[in-house]
Amino acid sequence: MLASASALRRGLIAGLFAACVCGAPLALSMVSAPSTSAAEETIEKAMDTMKKNARALKPLLQEKDKAAEALPLVVEIEHAILAAKGATPDLVNEIQDEKKKAEEKIAFRRAMIEMLGETLKLEDALIEGKMDKAKEHYEKLGKMQKPGHDRFKKDD
Repeated sequence: MLASASALRRGLIAGLFAACVCGAPLALSMVSAPSTSAAEETIEKAMDTMKKNARALKPLLQEKDKAAEALPLVVEIEHAILAAKGATPDLVNEIQDEKKKAEEKIAFRRAMIEMLGETLKLEDALIEGKMDKAKEHYEKLGKMQKPGHDRFKKDD
């Protein structure tokens, strides 16, 4: 009976060891940082949302009575900016120099913060019914696109 308990214990230990060895890579993949391509997908999805809503927003800014209709589009743009702000572009992740990479991560985040600030000003102008002011903020947002893409987006 004693040999049987010992064999059972060895079998149990071997089984636990095998489960740990086989399960460790899976567990680690679940807690490790998202892959670079996942971050880039997040950014691309956010940028597509911004683009779609900005295009829908433009004609609404031409009519004073369309401010209420424009607000949900602006809120979607804000949400997209927040989603992008937490990710790191592939172009930045490919930088080998860690100091430069850290600087570019901060620069990307600041660019997103600047966009968010301008979008909030646009939203505020719409709430106030100041369509001329809203158009100014919309145009400022448009001017941010090219420098941001030039710096942080890979050429297609």
